[in-house]
Amino acid sequence: MDARERIQEVVDRETRAWDTQDVDLLLSVFHRDMVWPWPSRHDAHDPAEWRLVLGRFDAERWGRTYADLFAEWELIHNRRKTVKIEVSSQGDGAFAVVDIDTLWHRRDTAEEMRWQGRVCKVYALVGDEWKMTMHTGVLSYPVDASEAARRWVEIWSEAWPAGDATAIASLYAPDAVFYSHPFRDRQGPKEYAEWAFADQAEAECRFGEPVVSGDRAAVNWWGVITTRNGSVETVAGTSLLRFDEDGLVVEQRDAWGEESGRRELPDWPHKSA
Repeated sequence: MDARERIQEVVDRETRAWDTQDVDLLLSVFHRDMVWPWPSRHDAHDPAEWRLVLGRFDAERWGRTYADLFAEWELIHNRRKTVKIEVSSQGDGAFAVVDIDTLWHRRDTAEEMRWQGRVCKVYALVGDEWKMTMHTGVLSYPVDASEAARRWVEIWSEAWPAGDATAIASLYAPDAVFYSHPFRDRQGPKEYAEWAFADQAEAECRFGEPVVSGDRAAVNWWGVITTRNGSVETVAGTSLLRFDEDGLVVEQRDAWGEESGRRELPDWPHKSA
């Protein structure tokens, strides 16, 4: 593997550690001199507003902290996407920029804790191993509508077949305007998804390339739904979306049609080459 592939392996190993709540695997990515500054707020881009909570890496102390975290909080989802990896010309230093969306619920109260935004992971080559020496806390940045629309497509593509209403809800601002059909009343996105998924046994779907203008996007989609009683229906439509600067949907209006049985529509939705 080249250096970038090795950095990606470390990023993926860390992701696996969070997914499985494996303390030892998580500790394996850190350098002994690792420090982890954390912003006071998700939009605290000024380092003067950051703080140090854990101090310099100490395997025993950090291990207890993560064990307590995993005991107290249940992981709902952990989505991570590498945006960029850069390796120094000398080949002994690197950083990875990663977008994360990690949602936890406190086990005894269902209180929510969410890490969502962009982080930078800094690495040094120590002997023949890459080790993390510094990590910025999660910061949010203004998101353009193209990026937000691609994320909307990605999450819906995964969450619809899985019947995952929580993942759907993560795409929307708390007070989002949501109409699933022109002749239906306004609903909350999670409320709608829970209702729509309740009778779904299986689903297949695909989405078109978002058409974006300013803070708005239009996305065509197609799906085949098998209900719990075995009936099959095909739906196809368009979602009209508006995003805020955090990339969350603040307005969605859908228009669509349906037919009984499976209906193939090879040109719907259209994907650009």
